[in-house]
Amino acid sequence: MIRAFLSLLFLQSLLLIMVTGACIAEEVAESDIYEVTVSLKNGSSATISCFLGDPGTVRKRGATWIFTKYSKTKRALARMGKGGTRRFRRVLRLLKAGKDGCDLEAQAVFDEEGNTTVPGRVILNIPSGIIGNISRGESIADPLCEQCHGVKRNRTYTILESQLPIAPMNFAFSQQEIADIAAYLNRDR
Repeated sequence: MIRAFLSLLFLQSLLLIMVTGACIAEEVAESDIYEVTVSLKNGSSATISCFLGDPGTVRKRGATWIFTKYSKTKRALARMGKGGTRRFRRVLRLLKAGKDGCDLEAQAVFDEEGNTTVPGRVILNIPSGIIGNISRGESIADPLCEQCHGVKRNRTYTILESQLPIAPMNFAFSQQEIADIAAYLNRDR
């Protein structure tokens, strides 16, 4: 009887590891993760990792960063019948606090030097590993854009990347230059 119970417990643990490791975790670039400190209901605070606006945990496996969303951890624990455990309750608390804390629109888009922050890069669709800068973007965009149509606001990296190479502009910019222009055009966010 004890052996059967231990086997069942082992299988449940193995299933939980498989669920959290293979199905709900994803590889992310370190530069796409940002941390926020949130206040919990009990008065304590916690530092939460965020990826694309979702709260969760991050761990390093070799050279790879693995991100697990709290919402998916909660579902996995609930399926395993762990609803009354401390871990489940903690994940629920962190999920509730993290939803507001990781909200991309509530984060600063630029730092003091005019560089895009991680949430700013996500909002402006700037590729991972590239940081846009407002002043560099101004030095590129002002002389070119003012000649024909003036400086247009609120253009994301993706929009600029698709529109700049086509006529009548026909500009061939590097990814860094496009990121700088996107930062400049979104400087009021």
